[in-house]
Amino acid sequence: MEPITISRILFIIWLLNEIFVVIRSDPEDRAAVQLSRFEMVAVMLLFVPLFIALDYPDWFGWILAIVQSIGLALEIAGEVQLSRSKSFSMTASTPEMFQTTGLYRFLENPIYVGILLQVVVWAIWMPLILVGAWAHYNLLRKMVTSERTHLAEQDFVHRGVDSFLWN
Repeated sequence: MEPITISRILFIIWLLNEIFVVIRSDPEDRAAVQLSRFEMVAVMLLFVPLFIALDYPDWFGWILAIVQSIGLALEIAGEVQLSRSKSFSMTASTPEMFQTTGLYRFLENPIYVGILLQVVVWAIWMPLILVGAWAHYNLLRKMVTSERTHLAEQDFVHRGVDSFLWN
């Protein structure tokens, strides 16, 4: 199997995971997440490598697929950790149990780091969609800002090795 095929499968798994997260969220949480027109177009750009991708040497393609796998695993592990502690939410204002163990011991936002890794690696297959990756990154930054505001209201501050990404 080719690395781009593995990468495409990982992208589809990521999309299915995102759909699952949206479906299991409360209607209020879903309503609170609003994308601008630019962000919606940028997200649509993420589908381009499903059809057109650059032809890289196999060794480089496998590196991309491995890093994308790591990103997916990081995202899902973060979601599982939050779900087990009953503090998973699409919006920042819902959780009351703050995490400082497991992945959250080292990372401020392991889910967002995982998403960012996946989107950036996916964009490397077709550099045109780096616009989509940039829009996705800015969306994640807005979400982190909202989370930090909520945490500050609860007199809780948490930073990890990834915090520089969100400033």
